[in-house]
Order: sequence, then structure tokens, then C-alpha cells
Amino acid sequence: MIETRGTTVITIYCALYAEAQYLIQYFELKKDSKVTHFQMFSNEKKDIRVVITGVGKINMVVAIAELSTLYPPKGEDVIVNYGSCAAKNCAVGSIFMCNKIVEELTARTFYPDMLYQHPFAEACLHTVEKEKLENLADDCIYDMEAAAFYQGAAFYYGPHQMLFLKVVTDHGDIHAEDPKEFQKRFCNIMNQAGEEITAYLDEKLQTNTQGEEWKLAMQETAFEDRVRQLAEDLHCSKTMEATVRQLMRYWKLAGIDVNTLLAPFYDSEKLPCKDKREGSRILNELRTKWL
Repeated sequence: MIETRGTTVITIYCALYAEAQYLIQYFELKKDSKVTHFQMFSNEKKDIRVVITGVGKINMVVAIAELSTLYPPKGEDVIVNYGSCAAKNCAVGSIFMCNKIVEELTARTFYPDMLYQHPFAEACLHTVEKEKLENLADDCIYDMEAAAFYQGAAFYYGPHQMLFLKVVTDHGDIHAEDPKEFQKRFCNIMNQAGEEITAYLDEKLQTNTQGEEWKLAMQETAFEDRVRQLAEDLHCSKTMEATVRQLMRYWKLAGIDVNTLLAPFYDSEKLPCKDKREGSRILNELRTKWL
């Protein structure tokens, strides 16, 4: 088990071993025998894990749930979806940081918070149902897991803790190539990209090289995510949301654990509220008791 020592732990999820191989070797990770349904690699001296989920949405979501239960994430931890993608006009080997994810099956859209400086181009990522693609858009990249990854990770992480890094390995026509030749080329592409990815993780995300400004930004974003969630559960107006923010700021400064404080309301199903009127009543109760 990784000793977190109060530092940031990076957990990287890949669908395929070939996508993760360079990272596993670079960070000197060893297979964790405690995890049986999926392959997980870690190093007790490094705050980093790599998980191989297998292809597909269900595998990705189940892996996130299992690992996040086994190793509950902290507010400063980071979860990364790293792997291959297809693109129409981008050069093979191009690396993208994804600022928008579209689930084509449902047309739902997800936005990870972009708190980090990075050297990569940014792109909109579409999650599709099949490997063979037709009518690719000029300005998008395509994969098969990212939308499910976002939705699964959202149960354990905030949008500010998620990163989506994708490497272009093909133009949606992988079945037109000899499988053995494609696999060889695929591994070479991912290994070359791995050099840039590991340099980025070393420089920007490992706790011993993080700046205090970055840590404060993470904490503030996590705080705002919690404010928005409680305001939504209370059906707050703008004025009520301002009160929620004031209350939560006070609780934070007073060292009051918000989860412990609110647990009885969620356990008794008073939260989420049915309507704004009920939310106003509960907010007044919280303010009277805890402010």
C-alpha cells in the first residue's frame, strides 16, 4: 500500500498495458497483488499508481470505484485518464490535454477544470462506442472511455482533480492496417509520448515539486465545488448560495469537518431537499446551530 504522507497521490488509468508500459518502467512501479480484478502498479517510495482497466466504459467505471474505495482519495489527489485516441487531421504522436468531453451516445458534455499550466495543445474529446470511425470532425479527437471515466471519477474526485491526456495513434482506420504492424507502431508511439508525459508529471504534479500557489488553487477549487454541491442540494437562490459560502468558510476556519456536520442531514434524507422552501428551512437550521 502506498504511504501518502499527506502528499498528492497521482492515479493514472489506462485501458491498455501498451499505453501504460513506459510510465510503469519510468516510475519503477511493481504490480500490486492486493488488486485482483484489474492490474495496478505502484511504488511505495513514489506517490503514483497506474491502473490497467481493459477497453470499454464499464471496465473503466468499475476500476475507478474499486480502487477509490480501496484507496480513498484526498482533496489534493489527482486522477488521470491517459491513453490513445483517433483524430482526422492531427499528426500521429500528438499529445492533447482535453478541456471538454462529449459523450456521443447521450450528447452529454463534461468540463474538467483546467488549473494547471501544461505544454500540450488542448482539444475537445468525443467518447464513441466503436473503434472504426467515420465522418470525423476536423477539430476533435476520439476515444472510447473518457466520458465514462469522468462520470465514474466524479463520485470520488472534483473536476479540478481530473486530467485527460490523449495521444493520437491513428485516424480512425485501424482495421485497415495489419494488426501486428499496428500493434508495433502503437507501442512505439505511446513510448515516445511517454517521455513527454513523465516529464510533465515529474515537473508539475509530484508534491515535492509543486508550488504553494498550485496547492492553494487546488484547495480553493475543492472548496468552491463543495459550496456548489451544497447550494444545489438546498435549491439555493443566489442570496442563499452566498450564505452557504459564508457558513462553509466559517466552518473551514473553525476546523469543523463539513462532511461530519452534514452527514445526519444526508442520512435522514433531508438532503438533497425537495424544493427551495425546504432548503431555506434547513439552511436557517444550519446557520442557527453552527454560526
